[in-house]
Amino acid sequence: MRPAPAALRGCEVRNAATNGTTFSGLDRAMRWPGPAKEEPQSPDTRHSLHITLREGFRGHTVVIVVDGDEVYRRSGVTTDPRIPLTDAVELVVGRRLVQVMVSVTPGDYHASLDLVVSAYPHLAISLVGEGTVSFETSARRFT
Repeated sequence: MRPAPAALRGCEVRNAATNGTTFSGLDRAMRWPGPAKEEPQSPDTRHSLHITLREGFRGHTVVIVVDGDEVYRRSGVTTDPRIPLTDAVELVVGRRLVQVMVSVTPGDYHASLDLVVSAYPHLAISLVGEGTVSFETSARRFT
């Protein structure tokens, strides 16, 4: 596992894959309950990853990084409670286990998640309260 950025110290992460359990602190916030080691793969293995922004965004700037590559940056992101999915990113990754990092300002929200894309190719990101990034994973597309 990669070392966590200093910006994530003391962050709180809520993860649907852990049945809504909220972890505080650096060590627990950065762990995914999936396999500890990635299995070897052939270089041509490809997996689709669908990331959606769901709730709690009110004029925020959102940056999403997958395995060190910025895949999304947008200012003025605002969600509407009547529309469940605000914006989405669809990409293809070459590994079955990836690290997804999100940074949202204002509010200085920072969180990351190690995601087994082969099992959970759909990821929804929401803001909850005054400092919590919520990740929800699924094997099926969010509606």
